Amino acid sequence: MNRLSTLFLYLVTFFTPLSLNTITQGQLVKPRKIIAFTLNGGYGHMAACELLQKTFVNDTVKIVNPFSEIIQSCFKALPIITLGKFKANKTDDFYNYLLQNQWVRTLNHLVRHQNKSHFHRNRKKMERLFTAYFKKEKPDIIISPVSWINYAASQAAHKCNIPFLMVSLDADLSFWINDMERSTNPSFHMTVGAMTQHLQQQINSKKIKPNQITIVGHALRHEFFTPKNKELIKEEWKLPKDKPLIMIIRGGSGSSQMIDTVKNLKKAKTPLHLMVCIGKNEKIGKNLQKINLPPHITMTIIPFTKKMADIMTVADALISQPTPNVCKEAMHLGVPILFDMTQPTLFWERRTIDWAGQDTIFTIVKKEKQMVNALTDLLKRPKLVKKTEDKLNFSVEIVKVVNKMCPPVARA
Repeated sequence: MNRLSTLFLYLVTFFTPLSLNTITQGQLVKPRKIIAFTLNGGYGHMAACELLQKTFVNDTVKIVNPFSEIIQSCFKALPIITLGKFKANKTDDFYNYLLQNQWVRTLNHLVRHQNKSHFHRNRKKMERLFTAYFKKEKPDIIISPVSWINYAASQAAHKCNIPFLMVSLDADLSFWINDMERSTNPSFHMTVGAMTQHLQQQINSKKIKPNQITIVGHALRHEFFTPKNKELIKEEWKLPKDKPLIMIIRGGSGSSQMIDTVKNLKKAKTPLHLMVCIGKNEKIGKNLQKINLPPHITMTIIPFTKKMADIMTVADALISQPTPNVCKEAMHLGVPILFDMTQPTLFWERRTIDWAGQDTIFTIVKKEKQMVNALTDLLKRPKLVKKTEDKLNFSVEIVKVVNKMCPPVARA
């Protein structure tokens, strides 16, 4: 695709939601009040809400963390079981703490057993709390790119006669649609980025009807659609031009497992430059600096940045656990992925590989001693040419869904 067509695609991508959102039959529309749910646990929720704000720029989008602002009273046991380390409204921080310290097995157990029963037992209380909040805020529509609370929140929305849209971000809906078979909300609607056999089976098991589902493409920020100058990006970040650039990331909160990954890759015999994305975990950055690397292996430590699209654009390969948001971005850009499964992974993230299997070059490593050879082989494989114009654009498709559920109203 030449530069002119790429630029045209970007202009269409960026401005289409704006035009759909602001003009109906030549008239300006009244701004809608949209409540969008978010979480601080993981990068995907925040990125999705940021995208919603930029897409519905002429509406009022209020970002709300339901766990700390609406239903926090349902987590009074958290300070007790954490010996006062985390307050009831800090469930996100508790989640991030477990991830950063590689308590993945513990987190998997909590999600599979404790969380499921806890949300089931408290669904009525949560419904009452959501109902009171919605009556106070009076939104025109509620958009939920978060899990666990969608049954209670959608029931409350139905009582308040407010449209409710669940925007799923994962390739596993185990706790996105929990208890949804009990739903009495006929107007409940949900979106998926791309359908897989596993997702369809889960949806069917909850008796969600086909007309309640829309495939909208993955929620990628606008930056992933803009033309990039790779040479300028390399200069800005002082990246070498004569080595493969390997991006290493373990989620927005970082993980100490990246230290093991770097120690593993220092054994490679061929030149590599490692771009290690530590997020907001400064402690990992200090420990990475202590690793003695051979001259042919170099490294750039990248803290939390809004320029992740730039970093990924110049990457020759990505090493990550199957984190949905990061991997979806890599899939979109055609970056080969090495799925690091050498340590326990979150069970709901493993299904991200289903999406990768549709049109992405990837490999899976389950033993540390396999990593160097697997990466070497991955770099030798020819890259796929991504046809961006053939893909669904989330920012365009989500406007269509929201406008159908909550039609714009012309100004008086």
